[in-house]
Amino acid sequence: MKNSLHGRCIHTFIFLHKITIMAFLIGMLCYTPKIFSATYEKNIATQNRNVEGIVTNEEGLPIKGVLVTVKNKSISTTTDENGSFFIAAPVKSTIVFFHKDYIQAEMLLENQITLDIQLKHIDSRDKISDEVFLLYGSQNKDLMTGSYAQINGKDIETRAVVNNKNRISGLLPGLLIMQTNGEPGDEGANIFMRGKRTMRGKNPIILVDGYERSMDLLDPNEIKAVTVLKDAATCARYGLRGSNGIIQVTTNRGSEGKIRVNGHIRGGLKMPTTEPRLLDSYDYATLYNEARRNDGNSPLYLENHLNKYMNARNGIYENEYDKYLFPNNNYYEMFTKNVTWQQRYSVSVDGGNKFAKFFVSAGYTNNSGMYNIDKNANTYNTNAEQNAITIRSNVDINVTKRFVMSLDLSGRQEERIWPGARGSSVSDLFRNMYCTPPNAYPIFQPDIDKTTNKQMLGGSKDYTKNVYGLLNRSGYSKSLVRNMTATLKLNHQLDFITKGLNVRAEFAFDSWYEMNTNRSKNFKVYSIDADKNGEAKLQQDGSLKYIETGSDTQMSSGGDYPGSERILNYRVGLDWNRTFGNHNLYAEALFNQREKSQENDRNLPRVYRGYDTRVSYQYKAKYLADFNMGIMGSEQFLKSNRYGFFPALSLGWVASNEDFLKENPIISFLKLRASGGETGWDDTGGYFLWYQQFASSSGPAFGPTATGQSGWNEGAFALNNVTWEKARKYDVGLDVRLFNDRLSFTGDYFYEKNRDIMCAPALPYIMGIRFPDFPIGKVKNKGFDLSLSWNDHIGDFNYGLSFIYTRADNEIQEMGEEKKAYSYQQRTGKPLDSQWGLIALGLFQSQEEIDNSPKQTYSKIVSPGDIKYKDVNGDGVIDNYDEVYLGPNADLNMQWGSKLDLSWKNFDFSVLFTGQNGGWNNITGESIWEFQNNGTVREHHLGRFNPDDPSSWANATYPRLSLSNVEGNHHSSSYWRKSMAQVRLKHIELGYSIPVAWSKGIVNNLRLYVNAYNILTWQSTDLTDTEAKNGSYIQYPIMKMVNFGVNVSF
Repeated sequence: MKNSLHGRCIHTFIFLHKITIMAFLIGMLCYTPKIFSATYEKNIATQNRNVEGIVTNEEGLPIKGVLVTVKNKSISTTTDENGSFFIAAPVKSTIVFFHKDYIQAEMLLENQITLDIQLKHIDSRDKISDEVFLLYGSQNKDLMTGSYAQINGKDIETRAVVNNKNRISGLLPGLLIMQTNGEPGDEGANIFMRGKRTMRGKNPIILVDGYERSMDLLDPNEIKAVTVLKDAATCARYGLRGSNGIIQVTTNRGSEGKIRVNGHIRGGLKMPTTEPRLLDSYDYATLYNEARRNDGNSPLYLENHLNKYMNARNGIYENEYDKYLFPNNNYYEMFTKNVTWQQRYSVSVDGGNKFAKFFVSAGYTNNSGMYNIDKNANTYNTNAEQNAITIRSNVDINVTKRFVMSLDLSGRQEERIWPGARGSSVSDLFRNMYCTPPNAYPIFQPDIDKTTNKQMLGGSKDYTKNVYGLLNRSGYSKSLVRNMTATLKLNHQLDFITKGLNVRAEFAFDSWYEMNTNRSKNFKVYSIDADKNGEAKLQQDGSLKYIETGSDTQMSSGGDYPGSERILNYRVGLDWNRTFGNHNLYAEALFNQREKSQENDRNLPRVYRGYDTRVSYQYKAKYLADFNMGIMGSEQFLKSNRYGFFPALSLGWVASNEDFLKENPIISFLKLRASGGETGWDDTGGYFLWYQQFASSSGPAFGPTATGQSGWNEGAFALNNVTWEKARKYDVGLDVRLFNDRLSFTGDYFYEKNRDIMCAPALPYIMGIRFPDFPIGKVKNKGFDLSLSWNDHIGDFNYGLSFIYTRADNEIQEMGEEKKAYSYQQRTGKPLDSQWGLIALGLFQSQEEIDNSPKQTYSKIVSPGDIKYKDVNGDGVIDNYDEVYLGPNADLNMQWGSKLDLSWKNFDFSVLFTGQNGGWNNITGESIWEFQNNGTVREHHLGRFNPDDPSSWANATYPRLSLSNVEGNHHSSSYWRKSMAQVRLKHIELGYSIPVAWSKGIVNNLRLYVNAYNILTWQSTDLTDTEAKNGSYIQYPIMKMVNFGVNVSF
């Protein structure tokens, strides 16, 4: 995108944020009179009144365990088995009635002494406003002392993107999410929780209902909530696997009440966010000749060739063969669709009574590819495609008054298709569409291949991969993946021993099976033999003379089973919850075991075993303390050091419950919290590193004929101190709600020190053996994340503004690095995965400037228009000693999201902008360099330094062109680094809920909506989609989408 456009867009966003601030100030002013009114009413309400009552449900049955509180005061009680309560409350105060299965109710106390309250059941998907889902259980958000963020599943259900990781982008502070590509079924994402802290695996653990499972296997209608657990207080219990944070996905469950049916249909169009700007044959030939002249060679394309390419640009050909000898093709435009289609269908049924509750759902997804295939060429599909079916059943049964059994079953079957061989399908197609010169070959030659009775495909010995052939004459590959999970949970109250005591046991089984089918074949290409003037050579019979390359083969038949695994989880423990006056105590202790077996390798099952506990204490809901602990071990470590101990302590102070803030008309809630503890990460980079391993290998040659003998070789020597990473984490947080909860703010500062990271030290090779990695690495990571929101209404008009922000910076403190000749080349002290290279000072403008500059050693010949580099060490030579730290790599260290929600009567509207910064991409290869690997040229090459045109020298945006003398210009340097800064219109949606009174209670809700995803993007370069952080961007592009949907519930 041009800089001017980028600048205008930035100004637009500044303007939008000014509007947001003005709306916030107007809301504040509107609320100010209420503050004075509240002060007046405080003087009136000076007496407490004894109030009693009964709380019932819609059937008139009493509800036990309803929390009855006086708003903004530490006065509370709960209803008994008869639904009765008694409370002393001031006149003019508000009584709040809360139960997790019912819609919260409030009543203003005036002269009443008896209150009869009826609560309505709420859909199970709406029960998370005050409930935070932890590793094993949940806790009220006001009592949390750890750092977390959580969103409702309904907030992401309608998003157009298929991959669930990308659905949560821009909504959860602490998460840095980068979509990697847009291939159907593989629209993956890289996720960092509060940045990076290790040289090893950096992605957080993802749990579904407490067990390690992929969230991508879920249909969106199954998701109740997504919770991110960020600090030691929330992750320590996960032992060896908790350092990179945890994403907990909670699925929907049934609730008491009538059966509810919910159906959802959505479908939409997909388009690439960026497209290559390729030049045509005339520009290609012109620049190719220029590159040859720059290299001291004569032009390849003669004047009449250029004239023919100019004619081809305008669709004019002098004779019948010119369109084959002088083609002008844009292979990307020819073999990709402008738009493609995706569709999703889902239905769920839930309900229950006091004996049993259930949630059952099913979903279907069809996600088609962007390839423009010839549908008449084959009887089978060769377009990229994904088809997936998901099912789920969550059932809770009250076997007895004290005994509850839950059984969760889920399954998913996915089928994917690729043109040609799966392993190289995407890279081959996009490399040849993006990089093949426009004049390389015509798609078809004019004649028919008599052996196959098919049109001859164009090509040559240099360009054998005709794009049409790759799509339509290479066969296909198919993958079938079946996944099944089952979780049985048993919970029994032991209140006959002591009140609040429970015992529970869980068993979970996961099965994953994958089968690949390969039906690939090869094809032949033809080029017309021509003389140096470009005239076709004819055979004696007057037919064209062809040069054949390759061969046509029959379709092969093969397959493999790349993935087949089983996972068993066992969990058993006790929990105890009691209230003693103003003291509330919760304790939990569990035993866990996870066993993972992969049938497609020869390794032993991977086993994790351990214990964990949580003790939570609250005094008057004012002073909070939590102790979490995990003890976990793995067979990958020595018996003497197999189990790790991971404790965490967190404290909280709810200042708003203190007497000096209870009656404050502005502060609704104020909590300070802090946590500290240790977490682990067991990515050692190897298998049984403590065990000496040997492997068969080719041995030396003996005898007069030098016959090779097989033998054994010694692997890396056994490591007797192999261990897990240990991350010491500290967090300080603030939770505030103001103006009767209209304004909410949560902010956290975090600091982490990670040690014992497995990394390769710099050691001499005098032993003649491969060294293993050693646990010597140290990294520190720090930053902050926050969320801010304002929600209010003016009559029927409701509005909400929210903003999240995450920033994380890391630094390597130790990596076993040798001492460099120059201190500025030390990697220690720099961020992880940093980029290193030469500092570019622009382009040489003259031979005199070259002669007066340090000697360039990367190219044999240096000419005006080549990149000029800085001599950092001042020795008069540009070499590896001049490489310096250029900055961070393409991974982000900052991301934000800004959301606006509006509703009026039956209309609703939402818009989400996301932004990223901090990363820099070193763009290389075919996407930016000229004629790379016999490739083409793009629009940005027109801005090159042209030695024959002095007017281009001063403002050139690209070095002089060359075919052979490119090593110096292509060396890693600051010249090729592009900022990853980006702003996206991530999601925008407009909906209308049709009035359903006509259905006489049959239809509860009928909503129509249209939304878009990734629809607008502003970034610093148009060479790639910077979110993908792919330096060459030879990949399936990230997509933008327009989606239409219907949601109906009964």
